[in-house]
This record gives sequence, C-alpha cells and structure tokens, in this order.
Amino acid sequence: MERAIGSSRFLVFFVLSGFVSSTFELAASDDVGFGASGVVYAIFGFMWFTRRRYPSFTEVLNERIVNAFLFWLGACVVATYLELYNIGNAAHFSGLLFGCMVAGCFVLRYKPRLVLSGLVALVAFSVVPLFWCPWSVRWVAFKAYSEHVAGRYEVALGWYDQVIDRSPDDAWAHLGRSYVHAELGDAEEAKADLQKARELDPSIENQE
Repeated sequence: MERAIGSSRFLVFFVLSGFVSSTFELAASDDVGFGASGVVYAIFGFMWFTRRRYPSFTEVLNERIVNAFLFWLGACVVATYLELYNIGNAAHFSGLLFGCMVAGCFVLRYKPRLVLSGLVALVAFSVVPLFWCPWSVRWVAFKAYSEHVAGRYEVALGWYDQVIDRSPDDAWAHLGRSYVHAELGDAEEAKADLQKARELDPSIENQE
C-alpha cells in the first residue's frame, strides 16, 4: 500500500486510522485496547476496495485472505459476546469503515462529496470521546479527580458518586470520596469511605 500511494499519504492514513480506531474503541469499551488491529482493518478495507485499481493488491488480497478477514471480523464479535475473549470490535469496524471510505472518496471517486462528508463526520466523531464521554467510567473518574484537585468539592462529590454507582469496588474512588467528605466536614462519611477503600485494596493509600 505504501508503494502504491506514496510514503507521506500512507503515513497520514496510518496515523488517522490508528486515532479513529483507538478512540472508537475507547468510546465503546472504556479502553483504547492494545495492538494495531484497527489499523490493519483500515489497510484491509482500503486495499479490498481498490484492488482492481492497484493490481499489486490482488497478490496480497486473494479471495481466501478476504474471506479470512471477514470471517475473523464476525468471529471476534461472537467471541466477545460469549465472553470467551474480550476483543476490540469497535476498533476493527471503525478501522474498516475508515479504510473503505478513504478508498471510495480519494481513489474510486464514488460519490466523493457524500463519502467525504461521511469521512469527515467519522473523524470528527472520533474526537468527541477525548472531551466528552459520560458513559465511560474512566472519563467520569477523570472529571471527579479534576474537580477534586481544583477544590470544587461539591461537584467532585457528585462525580465520585457516579463512579462508585457504576463500579462499586473501585477503591480509588472510595478513597477520593473520603477525602472530599473530609474537606466538606462530613467525618462519618469520610471514615466509611476510607474503611471501604482499605477493605477493597489494603495498599491503596501507598499508591496515591
């Protein structure tokens, strides 16, 4: 692919596909995952759609390889659904969509304005979880910590409450809420949260 489209274009494609697939995975699973399978599916999508335009792609993507990629795409969903293994399906699908849309817009020129609008929307949406992701426990925890260190204890308390409601065994959240209760003068609540944090993780106070 790099030889076909040039190193600079390939670098931009690689970076953007990595960003899109990672942030979609973050939005879907509260984790960016690990590895580069989202990028691999983006490359697959691009080469799959453009293999008649670039004959060298057919040497890599024969029907057997295409079927293997599509089978694995579905198998990963099944494995995750059955809780056999937790796989970054959002990264796979968003990467594949990104690669196909880039191919359709810039190489095949298939309804370029419409596809370009979709591609811009895809990239724009991938930015959203970095700044607003209220369904993510990690994002809510970040908001709790930010308000806490800023001294806005009443607001921080509300965020800590949300973290604990979603993840009752989060020792860090209980410890943080105990400090906020202490700052607000709620001694009993502070004591209860501190005790709970220690029960969940006896070493929690040494990890601050």
